[in-house]
Amino acid sequence: MLHRCGQYCLSFGGRRSLPSSALSGADVADPTLGHPLRGVSVHHLSTEFISQVEATGLSGDSKVYDIEPVVIRPRGQDTWCPRDGQLGAAYVDAIHGEDHAGMATIMLSYTWGYRIGDVVDSLVEYCNRERLDPKRVYVWICCLCINQHKVIRASKVGQSVPFESFQKEFGSRVRGIGHVVLLMAPWHDPFYLTRVWCVYELYTAAVENVQTTIIMPPGEEFRFREALCDKTSMDEVWKNLGKVDVENAKASVNADRVAILAMIKDGPGFIDFNACVVGKLKNWMVESSEACLKNNFDTDSSDISDSAFLGICQNVNKLLRWTGEYERAAELLEPAIKRAGNADSEDLANLLRQVGIIRRRQRNASGAKEAFEQAKGITERLGTLETSDGALLLINLGISEFESGGDPFNVMFAARDLTSKLGLLDTNVGGLLFKWLGVFEFRRGNFQKADEFYKSAWSVYEKTGALPQLGKLKLDMGELKQAQGDLESALALYKEALESQKKFGLLDSVESRQIVTSIEDVEQRLAVVDGTGL
Repeated sequence: MLHRCGQYCLSFGGRRSLPSSALSGADVADPTLGHPLRGVSVHHLSTEFISQVEATGLSGDSKVYDIEPVVIRPRGQDTWCPRDGQLGAAYVDAIHGEDHAGMATIMLSYTWGYRIGDVVDSLVEYCNRERLDPKRVYVWICCLCINQHKVIRASKVGQSVPFESFQKEFGSRVRGIGHVVLLMAPWHDPFYLTRVWCVYELYTAAVENVQTTIIMPPGEEFRFREALCDKTSMDEVWKNLGKVDVENAKASVNADRVAILAMIKDGPGFIDFNACVVGKLKNWMVESSEACLKNNFDTDSSDISDSAFLGICQNVNKLLRWTGEYERAAELLEPAIKRAGNADSEDLANLLRQVGIIRRRQRNASGAKEAFEQAKGITERLGTLETSDGALLLINLGISEFESGGDPFNVMFAARDLTSKLGLLDTNVGGLLFKWLGVFEFRRGNFQKADEFYKSAWSVYEKTGALPQLGKLKLDMGELKQAQGDLESALALYKEALESQKKFGLLDSVESRQIVTSIEDVEQRLAVVDGTGL
């Protein structure tokens, strides 16, 4: 994250000739010395830089703003700056050798409030995951690549740069490097998104259409994967994604906040920009989880228990299904079922239920019904049908019965009785039950009963905070209003449903495409009614 006073150095950072007396102290053979895009290698950060931090008595737990005056600034204090010819250079211009500095391959977007150990560890893990040589991954990171001596001098005399000039210069750096790496932590509520300059950097990367990658400290990845072991954790994941709102970002200078948020509002708009951020976070979650699963497919080399592995698999599968990536979700289930084995178990029954759901979404009704029946047989033999998982299984069996042309109500009423017996009518299980009972009544032409069930589902989802489910319910309710001839209400519900899909980064899903089609259809009908479409 760039500090407000750093604007001066960023905007006027071109190279200048060094005094002849300083040439002996500079690596004149290094063509990147003093270049605006010169970066520090990950190798340097994880070795020499961290050693300097520890030598001062600080540690990896120290924040960036703690180490700047005692590590970063002192490194270049006796070095002539190759950019302005004055004594006192940026950290990056005071280190030499291609293993330590070179033309930046990535720009790091972060905050000075992060622990330096998390910053370095995240970059090292990024290199490991992408199989990159840390000696050749050069990072443009503002605290090391902006001349902090110049920042101090500028602030003392009150110098600053107009926001528009800064915007132009920063944009050129983003374009020049072409890859912005976003460091976010903690995973469930990134501090990064609370700082308006970080939001601006993300916005610039989006506007310039450059590659962006989210990274997180290894500890955060571990905590995220740990949360995925809980089969109810996906509800929390969606709640956290729904909290993303860049309008709440703060800045030390309010004028900066106003200017940056105005750009977003006048550009993509807050809803679309939030959706962009959520989409990137969602992709990180999927990729992090998939990497964990793939590393543990082989039970002989696995470092997590079977139960944890299967829990993560089911949750990631659910996340992929929500985003419409059914083939990708199905691929994850194959090694999971293999690991679960052939013996009856609750894990195997739950995995077969997941298989059935995917087959349903792929419009393989008979295959879905077969998987659900297999799962039901296992739960009955184990005596575990009267559980929340058993209730979900019965609901899905009823849905598959309906989609294969049968009568779903016997199974659905059994699911309702079980859900009531277990006290789950006010949970998301109950919401799902009411929603599908509404769908079935709607398809039978019983609009009043359908409306009653939909309203019951709405009430449940509002209580539980299941916003993605509520958004999809609005699509069903819109279809009901449209069938009743209430086009205005239908259009309002469709638009609310689409806004919900945007909020959770689900615009590429099947449901979103269906919503867009429904909106276009209703708008055309309304245009004909009022004469504008004639």
